Amino acid sequence: MTYQEHIESELKTDGAFAAIVDGLRSKRWKRILIFADDDPDGGTAAAILIRLFKALGIEYRVDLPAPFELEAFRVQAWADRERFDAIFCIDKGTCGYYDDFAVPGRDFVVIDHHLYQGTPAKCIVYNPRKPCCTAYLCHRILTALGRRTDFDDFVALVGLRADWSIRPHTFPIADYIVPFYDEASAKFPRLFEKIRTRPTWMEIDQREWTLVLNQIAELSFAVTGGGFQYWYGDRDPALKDTHPPTLHLDALLELGQNAANLPAVDSLDRFVRMIPNSETIRRMYEWYLKDWDSTSAKLDNAFRAGQIGPVTVYFFVGGEVPLLPMIGSVKLGDLVKKNGDEAAALIMAVRLNNGWTHFSMRGTSEKIHLGKICSNLASRLVGRHGFKDEITGGGHPQASECKIRRPEISFFDNLRELTEYLHRLESAAVAAQVDGKEAADIGLTFLSA
Repeated sequence: MTYQEHIESELKTDGAFAAIVDGLRSKRWKRILIFADDDPDGGTAAAILIRLFKALGIEYRVDLPAPFELEAFRVQAWADRERFDAIFCIDKGTCGYYDDFAVPGRDFVVIDHHLYQGTPAKCIVYNPRKPCCTAYLCHRILTALGRRTDFDDFVALVGLRADWSIRPHTFPIADYIVPFYDEASAKFPRLFEKIRTRPTWMEIDQREWTLVLNQIAELSFAVTGGGFQYWYGDRDPALKDTHPPTLHLDALLELGQNAANLPAVDSLDRFVRMIPNSETIRRMYEWYLKDWDSTSAKLDNAFRAGQIGPVTVYFFVGGEVPLLPMIGSVKLGDLVKKNGDEAAALIMAVRLNNGWTHFSMRGTSEKIHLGKICSNLASRLVGRHGFKDEITGGGHPQASECKIRRPEISFFDNLRELTEYLHRLESAAVAAQVDGKEAADIGLTFLSA
């Protein structure tokens, strides 16, 4: 099946997908506000949509707010200033309370791939609950409207790799992505050639080689902060007035002018020379590499905490560590290689310098669903303390985050909630008496079959 045939088939079965395509094709939405996540997937998704809106003559505004879930005050602030026919919420979760933002005369469109946290009934929700990323979903919309270009394929590939939706040469490509991947990768073969140089943080299965695609995806993390706001303006005066996610988005949009040269990209250096503001981006990347070299050893004291079914659980507890999730992925790979675990997860519990708590989890398999663990943990904490806009959690089966942005809620209190939930999972795994639905809901995927 070709990618176009795949798209046409999906249009017949996915009502939200068809509704978005129809809304754009009919020009029902003449003015659209885009809220996109500030990580690489959000940036690549926004770039694809903006190019589409320009081609269709749709007026748009774009905002890249840092918190993952969209906050009510941001929506209201824009609504007080301007009128929009629709708001597109891109890669910022699928949350039940988004229904509050769908009002008469203004549609609220969610394009997202994360675990549902409630089901918005008044919104148009394009979340197929399949392994992919939001940039890919936006690419599908663009393709359905006949606006696909090789440049959009390139941007979608970067989004897919940066969000771990594809792992070329090391992990099978998901069926939902295969029709696109087969066509797009053939257009940019140099991105997929193995090269022996410094490994990126995406080489968790091996550290002998990398790909140019991996290097570009890592560069996107270095520039945007990866959705964790690891920015360098506080240390480098030259970067003080730069908003990294906006710089990343603008660079992608302007890169389109050099689209014809992209198939020739065979190194990270060649790619950087093609993008605007290359010196600023190089400067950010240098800071990123310095942080990586200086902090990667801090996770050497991660320890084996226990076992949840077939999954060995490692733990790290400490203070703020720059680039924590990325370094954690590599550290987990090292631990698995050293100890020969069948499956493993690394749970990183840190107290940030501002008093917030951050739990970050990385895994090597889908035997436990880390996204559901973080989502359920956040729900438990909100149930105890409130602050649903400031206590958030969720993610993917193998990568998830939970943040408690209230310094008055102590790190010890949050850590206790985490360990109590993990103890519940450990006990349920030992007893193996939970039914399939409950097992899936609490994150024990290996018991849900």
